[in-house]
Amino acid sequence: MTRRLLILNLVIAFLAFPAFSRAQTDEEKDKPAAAAGEETAVEEEVEEEVEETPEGETGEAVEEEGKGEEEVVEEEEEVEEEKPEEEIEPLGVETKPPAPEIPPPGATLVQNDWVSLKFIGVFVQYFRFTYTGIGGDATDWDDDFETKRIRTILTGAFWEDRVSFLLQGDLTETALFNGPDENNSGFLLDARVNVFPFKGFGPEALGGLGIAFGRFIPDYSTYMPRNVGLLDFVEYPLVTSTFAVWRQIGAQLMFNHKYFEAAVGIFNGLRYQYDVYEDVDYSTQWVGPGYLGATLGKNGNLVDDNRAKDYLVKIKGKYPDLGIWAEAFAYIGMPEFYDQPTGDHSYGYAMTFGGEAGIDHRFTDMVKLKVIGGFLARRVDFPKDSTCDPATLAPCKAYTQTGFFGHVGVQIGRWVEPMIRIDWLNDRGQFLTAKKVAGLESGEKVWTLWPSVGLKFLLYGDHLQLTLVETFKHYANPHYDDVNDLTLQLILLI
Repeated sequence: MTRRLLILNLVIAFLAFPAFSRAQTDEEKDKPAAAAGEETAVEEEVEEEVEETPEGETGEAVEEEGKGEEEVVEEEEEVEEEKPEEEIEPLGVETKPPAPEIPPPGATLVQNDWVSLKFIGVFVQYFRFTYTGIGGDATDWDDDFETKRIRTILTGAFWEDRVSFLLQGDLTETALFNGPDENNSGFLLDARVNVFPFKGFGPEALGGLGIAFGRFIPDYSTYMPRNVGLLDFVEYPLVTSTFAVWRQIGAQLMFNHKYFEAAVGIFNGLRYQYDVYEDVDYSTQWVGPGYLGATLGKNGNLVDDNRAKDYLVKIKGKYPDLGIWAEAFAYIGMPEFYDQPTGDHSYGYAMTFGGEAGIDHRFTDMVKLKVIGGFLARRVDFPKDSTCDPATLAPCKAYTQTGFFGHVGVQIGRWVEPMIRIDWLNDRGQFLTAKKVAGLESGEKVWTLWPSVGLKFLLYGDHLQLTLVETFKHYANPHYDDVNDLTLQLILLI
């Protein structure tokens, strides 16, 4: 009996040994302070597995299963250690590009799925010191502060940017009150609407085809359509402002591409400058200059009495990657002519044409180069048998005006930009005549040369600029004294 009990105890010990070994393995994997209930559950699970497993395979199966679990644990630990080194980005998170250091001009008023509205403000203040008579017979000097421009601009777009618009006004006295000889424009300067009907439809290239209409400056020359807060120097180039068509009423067909632009427009047009003889208005030989030369001002300066129309043609090539561009343009004007002796109304020709080219590119963080140059000419002709001087009945004679400019600026870093500009103009006496130069005679030299040097401080990009410009205005005509002009300009561009 004792021998049978001994053999039975050996059999039970042999069968229980694998379960006891596995229980120890599970305890090593679990927390050291495992609950007694959990140990009992593990032992019961082991006993059930032992009963289902053949006696000859029980130990090997448990050992292989334990090895497999240990290998899985080791692999998981290796993966967890490698994740921080690989810096795996979470899925579904969009990375946004860094915001620009200085935002572009404009404060967003409304931005939703239907329409966007943006406000732009331009404030320009001058302090100017002039010394007249350098090298001449008389000398004089003057200094004054001048609020040159107070522009308020509202831009917007809707229908997925297929329609955009621009409203621009000026609060300065020059815009609101032009005196009896100039018709009042009121507050309004520009009211322009752009429509790109194929944007988002059909071929992508057709998205740049659009039409502009309203009252606006045609896309003529480089500086004329530009925001006045971005003129580089304190004024337009002399040839640009002299031959400017300024604001016109009409429509313009345009095409914009990454490497190419083109525009064709039709407008109410230019007019000749008027004078009075024996209480009757008549046309002089000069094309109406200046701020409101395009329209007569009837009904708020939105219409004129020119029966003929003016036409614009422009083509431009560009390479944006290097900031290189070149353009050619022509403005075929047919201003209305009032002949005083006969009272006839007809139209003449004032055809302006030219070309400009430039580069505007930042080569390094420390150097940005801007070079712009242009040549313009205008041919002025008159109706047959017209009279430009009703006192002498002298016939009008055709003439050609020419001019060019060159600008070089090098922005050093983000704050300072030294600049140089050369202006040359031969307008056959129109510029001097407008200033009532005494003794100006036919055939005398009438060209003028304006070299300028400037230093611009970009205190906060284009938003806050301080510019110091020195211009020496040399006139070849002996009746007009040279002028030294020192201007300090402050621009606030919102």
